[in-house]
Amino acid sequence: MTRWLPGLSLLVAVACGGTPSPKASDDGSDPVDSGMAAPTPLPPADDSTDDVASPDSGLDDDTGGVDDTAVPEDSGTPPDDTDEPAGPSYFGEALDPSLPLPDFEVVDQHGVAHGPDSLLGAPTVMWFFRDTAGSCTNDACGYRDLQADFDALGVRIVAVGPTSVDNNAAWAESLDYQYLIWSDADAVLAAAYGTESDHDQGNLRHAFLLDASGQAFLWYEGAVSLGADPRQVLSDCEALFGAAE
Repeated sequence: MTRWLPGLSLLVAVACGGTPSPKASDDGSDPVDSGMAAPTPLPPADDSTDDVASPDSGLDDDTGGVDDTAVPEDSGTPPDDTDEPAGPSYFGEALDPSLPLPDFEVVDQHGVAHGPDSLLGAPTVMWFFRDTAGSCTNDACGYRDLQADFDALGVRIVAVGPTSVDNNAAWAESLDYQYLIWSDADAVLAAAYGTESDHDQGNLRHAFLLDASGQAFLWYEGAVSLGADPRQVLSDCEALFGAAE
């Protein structure tokens, strides 16, 4: 009797105006369309193993997840382009600011008066001596022996001391000094250039290199035996004004 029940259910449903429920096939196939939309099937899962790089993952799509961005190596401290080349080196000590040309009046060994104008128009080596003997004579002879080299550079030589005009004249004649020797008996130039001795022993044996406008810009302390060798002064003049022929 049990096998008639499905047929009886169908007749009852038709008689009542209903729609019979679909009967599943015995082979497991889908039932007949019941009028309801079947659910949309989900897409098959993607079993691909490709890695997708996130913005912060540090992976590179094109290199299979390996970041091959080159890291710059430390090349050390870069050179300082602001360093300026070192300036020339001189035997004389640079005066900054330079010493201005003072107002003065002196007389040379020939009895000719000189003032500031006598130090204009050409570079000048002005060296101070204490007296006309000993080491001061060594200084004087050193400049005498280099006179032609200074002349070739257009550099004049002037010696300044506290001795009298007559004394200077005799000194120049005995040792053949061709450059001018100024008698600074009142120590006007010695005071202006700071060469006065603290022990009332005449001038300190210093030398100065003046430019063509009379500004002293290099200072030489001492003399031949103390470092201010006339040859060092000549070397600076050659560097500044051109080598002697």
